[in-house]
Amino acid sequence: MWFLHPDGRLQQEQRVLADLVAEGWLKEVEWHIDEEKKTVTVDVDVLAGERWWEARIVYPFIYPYAPPQVMPRAKERWSSHQWGRGELCLEIRADNWYPGLNAADMMRSARKLLGTESTLDEAGVPLEVLSDHRFTEGQRLAWEPMRLLLTDDLVAEAQRRGEVVSILELSRVQHDLALVFTGVSLLGDRHFDEWIDGGLPRQFRTDSIAIARIANLVEGGAAYLALTDDNCAPDVLWKHFSDIPFDSPKVVVGMLPSKILAKFLGPTEIIDMAIIPMDNQQRSPARNDALNGKRVAIVGCGSMGSKVAASLARCGVTDFLLFDGDVLKPGNLVRNELDWFEVGAHKVDGVISRLRAINPKVQVDSWKGRLDGQHSTATIVAALEKLAKCDLIVETSANGQGFAASAAVASQAKIPMVWGRVFGGGYGGYVVRSRPGIESPPLEVRHQVYTAMTDPSLPKPPDDSDIDYGSENDEHEAMIADDADVSILSGYLSRLIIDTLRPVAESDYSESAYLIGLRKEWIFETPFETRPISLPRVD
Repeated sequence: MWFLHPDGRLQQEQRVLADLVAEGWLKEVEWHIDEEKKTVTVDVDVLAGERWWEARIVYPFIYPYAPPQVMPRAKERWSSHQWGRGELCLEIRADNWYPGLNAADMMRSARKLLGTESTLDEAGVPLEVLSDHRFTEGQRLAWEPMRLLLTDDLVAEAQRRGEVVSILELSRVQHDLALVFTGVSLLGDRHFDEWIDGGLPRQFRTDSIAIARIANLVEGGAAYLALTDDNCAPDVLWKHFSDIPFDSPKVVVGMLPSKILAKFLGPTEIIDMAIIPMDNQQRSPARNDALNGKRVAIVGCGSMGSKVAASLARCGVTDFLLFDGDVLKPGNLVRNELDWFEVGAHKVDGVISRLRAINPKVQVDSWKGRLDGQHSTATIVAALEKLAKCDLIVETSANGQGFAASAAVASQAKIPMVWGRVFGGGYGGYVVRSRPGIESPPLEVRHQVYTAMTDPSLPKPPDDSDIDYGSENDEHEAMIADDADVSILSGYLSRLIIDTLRPVAESDYSESAYLIGLRKEWIFETPFETRPISLPRVD
């Protein structure tokens, strides 16, 4: 507790406030120290303008590394620069505070604010203290319980419809302190066909509700005046957008050339809806354009495969082929990219839903099976034929026969293949690739990696190093490695996949096999150590 610390900070605070009392504009200083609750507050009266203000100073438990609060002792509104719970927003704030300041500095700032706002100009108007606030978007929305997202495409379609009032279907997601609506579609009428926003996940359309109306408004028109009238009743406002009775909650959206206004109509009240702005800034590097049009197969949708699939979808891959025959179980959630919403479904179906939620434009084909499973020859051949049509194969099945089948297709169809493994115990793993005409075929590369890892000059690996957590299929005994272990190796694997999809001349990697250590174990001397394995190149 800072006030019990022998550095004398409490005594310093008491001295500086006593100095202000001596200056004549602070009085009635009462200290309240509660060691059990670990709190320190000070009641003071401060003279600002021509008034004595009954204030309270509240020290934070981490003082002096954060500033004390200055607020009214009673629930009063003193200033336009005051937070909802009473704290004055002063020149000295959490973002510019440093331990060399003290409560006296805070009181001088409070006196300046209150004194300025208590002073009248020649016209009898209180002087204004300019705001230094630079609120983030998140701060502005923190107190907005009703929010609406309309994509640029939906806005453009609504604008195209002119003065027609359209039925707007909305999806809704309830969060802790906010209800977020998203425009999903505009229903058809005698003027226009139905329009569906293809940039949103299909899941949004499953439970959409047609409770909204949207129209282009003219400033000064009847609908605009009703929408901007704070005293307008919900049923009256609704009549400007629809002829059907107002018998349940509705949403109305008015579009103007420079802004969008939206209101949620409850039974007796109207709530302004915050418009969530679209953010179309470029975030992925331009060279990821090389991923466009590339079809990537992922053999094994367990912990590693599911994470890699999601990462590739975010990086720009839009065409996938997924192989896995297992069902997601609750125990898989400690490492898998999926969550409880997919438990009980086949992992491929869960990953498909995940990919479409990330990017609704992805194309996904899948096979619910395992290349080492008991399937008809025709079924296996059909699966392998699909594999042969991909631009790259990612193997995370953790299965010898599955690897061999994938390697055979990669070799015969001359397709690059990339794979990764997490070592037993989660202390590290490796990522490897085989590119036709550059490295040897996958089976040979795997042998080369194994030979390098078992070099007699190296220490013996831990006993369970040959057990990995790539797919977690049902026949494996549950092993120990946490999500962080798998996520790190999956990130390395995704990075190598993306590099392999780019032109060879643009590769960032001098080698095609890397051992990655996550802690000091086996050959790894430090955490996050990376050791390349030099593979022979094909002549």
